[in-house]
Amino acid sequence: MLENNVLNSVLKELPGFNCGACGFANCALFADAVIARGISVSDCPVLLQERFSRNRVAAERAAAVCSGSGDGSGGGSVGLGGGAVGASGGPSGVGSVGSGDGAVGASGGPSGDGAVGSGDGSVGGSGGPSGSGLIDASGAAASGSSELIGLIDGANADFLLHPLPSERSCRETLVCFAGVKLEVGMVIRYRPLGCPIIHFGEIISFDNGLIDIWVVGPCKHLGGECDFVEVGICMVLSFQGVIEGKAPLVGQTVKFLPAHCMMGKVHSGVVVSLESRDGVLITRLDCIDLKVWAHAAAISAISEF
Repeated sequence: MLENNVLNSVLKELPGFNCGACGFANCALFADAVIARGISVSDCPVLLQERFSRNRVAAERAAAVCSGSGDGSGGGSVGLGGGAVGASGGPSGVGSVGSGDGAVGASGGPSGDGAVGSGDGSVGGSGGPSGSGLIDASGAAASGSSELIGLIDGANADFLLHPLPSERSCRETLVCFAGVKLEVGMVIRYRPLGCPIIHFGEIISFDNGLIDIWVVGPCKHLGGECDFVEVGICMVLSFQGVIEGKAPLVGQTVKFLPAHCMMGKVHSGVVVSLESRDGVLITRLDCIDLKVWAHAAAISAISEF
């Protein structure tokens, strides 16, 4: 039980890109290797980026519990720019990491609560997508008056979009233009229209010619372990996932940041469904676009006349 809790603690701190840069097919297999084989958390090159520095610290502490360096109840303090780090050695402990004027809390298990702060703001973050806090793609905290900001073009997002419960990435619905026969379970290699990154997706289902997929990464460093079908450019029509942040309205045009997006790119879409299920808010977003406009500000300006 302890090992499973620690595994989940490490997994939730990983970027979730399933990019394969660590040499494993996905983040779940990497987390398992960290716990079962003692592989270093730093073997994930994405986690070494500054925007994931807090996640890296939390993952290392969680892994230390399983390696025996935590005793299940201990707490410690380490200065980080005037802050303190306290982490328990057990799966339910809560610690806090200070950085600047904010604080980061990292639990040893998926149910722990913490606070994430950067600058003068602080946000509560839980072990899963249903947490009350937001963290932007650059690792900065978002709260109250703060904003969730993407990496590429500095666009503001309304919320983060996480995978559906027990799924590896947000579901995406694609239009595939290739004249090849595809089947459920196949991995396709494609480039989303408007995105410079080559994607690999596992086909989940078909619906009247449209394809639902999970993004499983660019399959780097996997050698011949990944068989795929080349389909060229595809158009992304929809996303399905769990909202972390303020709930939108059905029919509203929103700006969102997919948690698995390797570029930290803010997307836009129209909310076509909302469903509260098992304590999380699930949505489907249609009309996906990588061109993000300040539509809300424009509407406000027009209404003043």
